[in-house]
Amino acid sequence: MPTIVGAIMAAGPTLEEMKCERQERQKRYCEEEARRYEAHRLREIDEKRWNTIREHAVNWDERERLLAFLAEVETRRLRAMSRFQTER
Repeated sequence: MPTIVGAIMAAGPTLEEMKCERQERQKRYCEEEARRYEAHRLREIDEKRWNTIREHAVNWDERERLLAFLAEVETRRLRAMSRFQTER
């Protein structure tokens, strides 16, 4: 019996060290998981910002085309009015 108790007592520091190592691994895992989550979150934010910028660029291009179109319509209207007045 004393041999068994001695073996258990001797294993105590080793078991404690194993427990500390396991806790340290768990802590590192949690920290890495938090870093991965944060990186993913930041990528999503960045992607949403770029999508918004792309949408604004498309809207800007469409606005420019519409303004050019309206300017051409106005020019043609004025030319037609001018021709109409000279023909009278």
